[in-house]
Amino acid sequence: MLLLLTPSLQAAEDPAQLAERARQDAAQVSIEVQPGQFDRERAQRDAAGATEKARLEVERQAAERRARTDVTVSISEKGLQVNAPPDAAAAPAADKPALAGRLVVAISSSMPEQMVREYARQLDGVPEAILVLRGFIGGAHTVKPTVEWIERALRKQPGEFDGPHYRVEVVVDPLAYRMLDIRQVPAVTFLPGVQDLRHCDAQTLTASRIAYGAVSVAGALKALVPAIAVPARLVKQLGGGG
Repeated sequence: MLLLLTPSLQAAEDPAQLAERARQDAAQVSIEVQPGQFDRERAQRDAAGATEKARLEVERQAAERRARTDVTVSISEKGLQVNAPPDAAAAPAADKPALAGRLVVAISSSMPEQMVREYARQLDGVPEAILVLRGFIGGAHTVKPTVEWIERALRKQPGEFDGPHYRVEVVVDPLAYRMLDIRQVPAVTFLPGVQDLRHCDAQTLTASRIAYGAVSVAGALKALVPAIAVPARLVKQLGGGG
């Protein structure tokens, strides 16, 4: 049975009560993503403009955050990225072992922050995992609100401004949403063999199946099988048994 996540998730409560409440609230969690008319070239130009405009601001925030937390924020050709801890994020790509694929969890700033934090908790320290936002909060020309929202969502304790954060990569990538045809959030899929969302060999992302709804990541991965070859090790690591 899938473990449903709800905005009111509390570790101290009885699991059966949590599951029942989640079943009652799950229908209220899914959020429609309105793709509208998609202009790839315009999206790329907007992203490039936002990158240049926000570079100094993000660097300033990143420097401050590194001084007090374990979260780093950067903007590159891949878009906005948030990683933790800085030592792991700074490791050269050549030193990192190849991944079996990328575990994509599509989220939105419209989702309850506590729910996003719960996904981050489940994905903490999983190298294949990546949280993906469709766009910047307030549009492509604003970055600061998005950086601040991500930083809050990754905090292990919401009220601890200087506290530790969950170690999970976060990117803003509207092209990934388009390629994968993600229409609702939260959504989970696994992309076998893909190392980077925007720079995979084929330059195109496709998903054989997408699991929608407020379910645990392990439960969503189980729902993807056998349409997608999800490594059993990954499901087990996320608490899905063996």
